[in-house]
Amino acid sequence: MVHPLFNLVVIPVDDPIAFTFFVGYMAMLASSVFFFLERGSVEGKWKLSLLVSGLITGIAAIHYYYMRDYYLTTGKTPTALRYIDWTLTVPLMCVEFYLLTKAAGAKIGLLGLNGSGKSTLLHVIAGLLSPGGGCVSVAGGSPAQMRRQIAYVLQAQHASEHLLVTADEVVGLARAATLGPFRPMRASDRAAVRRATDRLEVSDLGRRHLAEMSGGQRQRVFVAQGLAQEADVLLLDEPLAGLDLLSTDRIRAVIEEERAAGRFVLVATHDLDDARRADFVVLLKGHVVAAGPPEEALRPECLRSAYGARVLDLSGHTLAIDDGVHPEDHEHLHHDHP
Repeated sequence: MVHPLFNLVVIPVDDPIAFTFFVGYMAMLASSVFFFLERGSVEGKWKLSLLVSGLITGIAAIHYYYMRDYYLTTGKTPTALRYIDWTLTVPLMCVEFYLLTKAAGAKIGLLGLNGSGKSTLLHVIAGLLSPGGGCVSVAGGSPAQMRRQIAYVLQAQHASEHLLVTADEVVGLARAATLGPFRPMRASDRAAVRRATDRLEVSDLGRRHLAEMSGGQRQRVFVAQGLAQEADVLLLDEPLAGLDLLSTDRIRAVIEEERAAGRFVLVATHDLDDARRADFVVLLKGHVVAAGPPEEALRPECLRSAYGARVLDLSGHTLAIDDGVHPEDHEHLHHDHP
C-alpha cells in the first residue's frame, strides 16, 4: 500500500525496493538543492565544482524517481534507465574529480633585506643558477625541464637611449620559448601578446621605444612579457619597486588575476603590506628565517630575526623596517601590526 505525502510524493511504505528508490531520489534532490544554494558562498573552482555536483545529484534524483515509478507500475527495475544514468553522471563525476584535484593558484612572497637571497633564489628556480646543494623541483621537474613553464620578470632596469627596441618587440620575445629563434609569430602568438599588453594597459605603447617610457610604463611592459609566455609559474623580482600608483595598482591586479586563474606567482618584495597579501611567505636572511602563512611568518619575533635592529616597535602597534636606504629609493617599509 502507498499513501500520499503533501500530494507531491508517494511513500511506498510496504515495499522495501520502492521505498529505497524513494529515499534515493529525495536524498539526491536535497543534495542538489544544497549544492546550488551553496555556490553563492564560495569562489573560483569551488563554484564550478558545486555546479557540477548539483548536476550530478539532480540527474541521479530524476533517475531514482523514474526507477521507483517504473517499479511500482511493472514490478521490475528498468535496466535502460540505469544505463542512461551512468552515461550522464559518470562523465560529470570525472569532471568533478578533475576540478577537485586540479592545483589551485597561489601567491608566494619572498621577503628580506637586500642581499638576503631573494633574487638568488628566483635565479635558481628559473634555472639561471645551480643550487649549491640539494635539488630544486618546479611542478614536478627540474628548472631546466620546466623552463618553458616558468616566466621570470627581472628587477626593473633603466633602458639605454641607444637601445631602440619597442614595447611590442619586447613582449613578443616571450613567444620565442615556443617558437624558437627563426619561426615567425603565428596568429596565436600575436593574440597572446595582445592579451598581455591589454591587461597591463600598454597596448598604446606598442611602437614606442623603452627609453621613451616612464619607469612605470617600462615595468608594465616587462610584466606583460612575462604574461605573454603563458607559463604556469610566474616569478617577479620586486615588480612594484619605485612605481607610480597607476602602474602599482595594475600590476597588483594582474598578479591577483594570475593567482585566481590557477597559476603560481612568486614575488620578491620589500613591502610588508604586499607580503601580507600572499598565501605563503618566505622570510630570508641568507637562510630561511620563517615560512608559512603571513600571520605566522610575519610575526614581530620573526621580523626581528630577519631584520635585527632595523625593526622598530612603536607603541606596540606599528612595526617600521628601515632597509638601510632612503625613502626616495622606495625601499623603506612601513607596516601597521594589529
